[in-house]
Amino acid sequence: MSSLKALVYDVCAQVAMEFSGWRFVSGKFKSSLLGHTELIVDLGLHFDRGFSSLQPRVEVRNKRCELLAKSLLDIKDRHAIPVSAIGFRNFREQLQFTPESKRGTCIICLDKESFVAEIRKKDSGDSEMRLRKENAAIGVEELYPIIGAMIKDSILFLESHYDFSSEENLLRGLPVRYEAREKVPYAELEKSAGLVFCIVRLMLGDFAFVESYASDSYKTIYPKRTVELKKIIEKLPALKARYAEIGSVF
Repeated sequence: MSSLKALVYDVCAQVAMEFSGWRFVSGKFKSSLLGHTELIVDLGLHFDRGFSSLQPRVEVRNKRCELLAKSLLDIKDRHAIPVSAIGFRNFREQLQFTPESKRGTCIICLDKESFVAEIRKKDSGDSEMRLRKENAAIGVEELYPIIGAMIKDSILFLESHYDFSSEENLLRGLPVRYEAREKVPYAELEKSAGLVFCIVRLMLGDFAFVESYASDSYKTIYPKRTVELKKIIEKLPALKARYAEIGSVF
């Protein structure tokens, strides 16, 4: 019997063939048609003993921003640094194609029948809890249309929230605005997202924003990435001088 990972990857590869310009590579759907920027749909697949989570998110990875971030922050590995990364849970109400029962955290099962039977045995006295768990379970045979719907929703979100007419327009349009789900804060300027946005503003010559964001007067919901921000602030004089000379921080 094939492993769950092999079966799921095979389904994903088939789904990718339906979408022009997209491919399924290393567990993610990717499009590199823009050249300067890679678009990604990460399904959040994590396999363990016949099960896998399914928690999709869209990512936008700008190549120059990633190079600058790694240079300024002295990052040596191949760690991904997207200029935008937003999970389905943040814009759940805007999904149009993904089945409603699959818009939260889902679990893919190699043997769904046994999984559901175990749920019914353990949660026999709580019909609402049991139903939620059953609806979250997906058998491999059900996966193709569900993955396809998630990719459609992802592409729709990307096309309706980002300006891909040029690299500059894309960067100037960040962070994207969307109506966050109730109890999920709008967090595009928080933690690592806020740090990356500072680097985006550096690319556009907006040094004032970076200085403001790094200051105590700029308030965020969560603690800022102060160690990394300090590295950027230390390099601001050189970046300003370079931008004044050639109109670019590169």
